[in-house]
Amino acid sequence: MLDLTPDEARCLRQLADRIVEATQDRAYWLSGARDTSLAILARATEWLGDACAQHMPAHVLGQNPGRTARQQFTCIRPCGHSGVHIDTAGHCWGPCANAKAEEPS
Repeated sequence: MLDLTPDEARCLRQLADRIVEATQDRAYWLSGARDTSLAILARATEWLGDACAQHMPAHVLGQNPGRTARQQFTCIRPCGHSGVHIDTAGHCWGPCANAKAEEPS
C-alpha cells in the first residue's frame, strides 16, 4: 500500500476509522468524506491483514436489499475494534463482541 510502513498504515487506518465512525448517521457530512474514509479503511485493513471480517447477520442483511457481493457483508474494521461493525458500503450493525477491553486512563 503505497510506500507506508505498517505503523504508518495503522495510523492512517485509525484516522479513517475515526472519521467513518464519527460520520455514521450524520446527514450533514458530505458523502465524499465518508466514502473516501471507508475506502482508506478497507485498503489499509486489507493490507495489514487484520480485518474483523465479522459477517453481517441475516436479519440485518434482509434490511439491505440489492446487496450481491459477499465481501460487502463483512466488517472492514480491525480485529478487536470497539463500537459497531462497518462494511465497505458503510452499512453498520451490532457492536463487536470481541472488542478489546478499554485501558484505564
